[in-house]
Amino acid sequence: MNRDYLIIVSGLPRSGTSLLMQMLENGGIPILKDSERLPDEHNPYGYFEYQPINNLNVIADISYLQNYKGYAIKIVSPILAKITISFPARVIFLKRPLPEVILSQQKMAQKRNDQQSAPIDTNRLLIIFEKHIRQTINSLYRNPNLKVLEVNFPEIFSNPKYVIDFVNTFLDGNLDTNKMYRSINPELYRNKIER
Repeated sequence: MNRDYLIIVSGLPRSGTSLLMQMLENGGIPILKDSERLPDEHNPYGYFEYQPINNLNVIADISYLQNYKGYAIKIVSPILAKITISFPARVIFLKRPLPEVILSQQKMAQKRNDQQSAPIDTNRLLIIFEKHIRQTINSLYRNPNLKVLEVNFPEIFSNPKYVIDFVNTFLDGNLDTNKMYRSINPELYRNKIER
């Protein structure tokens, strides 16, 4: 299938972007990634990252990415919010309950430091993250080069067929939806906060 746009998977770190990338890859979408960051206990199937994107600054020229039409690339929202996309792209934006995102980030930080991190003001982080997501999504919708699909992370597990069908339609169809479905491992939905 000839998709004449870049596919961007975004969201806060620890919001499910790696899972969505894995689903797209298994569905037949080529992935722009490298092997700089290896799988670990937090993401046993990999991070699907492309380091030149992770090291971007606000004035970076990303026009070369338009040469990767039909590919998917992961650009977490703090980086995506800094850059301007001046070519056709479709953005799948993962939204996960913010208390879960914060808990997952804290656990990862503690593991990296191998010690108890300094206490984090969760309420302040919630306000910062809410504002960041709202501003980022509004900015994406205002960009005429972009089409945006918001995906609620918990629904990948509670209603996978609905989410997969939505993603398949958003990307003009022809994905292997059965393989996408088999990518979803409910045991890896950790740091879940019951509501």
